[in-house]
Amino acid sequence: AGYLITSNVYQSCLAILDRARLAEEESVRAIALFDEARQQLDEQRQAFEAHWRTRLAERDKQFQVIARMIDQGLEAQNPEATLAGLADLAALCGLTLRFPDFESFDAFMTNTDEPLPL
Repeated sequence: AGYLITSNVYQSCLAILDRARLAEEESVRAIALFDEARQQLDEQRQAFEAHWRTRLAERDKQFQVIARMIDQGLEAQNPEATLAGLADLAALCGLTLRFPDFESFDAFMTNTDEPLPL
């Protein structure tokens, strides 16, 4: 009876040991996958940040040119030049002005009773 009990306990211990080894191997593989994924994420983040730094630097130059255009139009009291700068700014932001020139604004104001959209 003692031999059977000892044999069963021994077999159970071997099974537990095998499972523990498998679990350890799986955890080593999981850690390796995690490290690889972390490295790839870091590389992708760096590439993403570099891309957007470049894009923002390009956009900053465009914003500076547009701001100068608007300022010059305001200083010269030239509404057409100011409006052209504002239209460029809207286009840079992916928008369009509802009234791209003063003629369309005048036409709206004289031909409709609708309130002016802001």
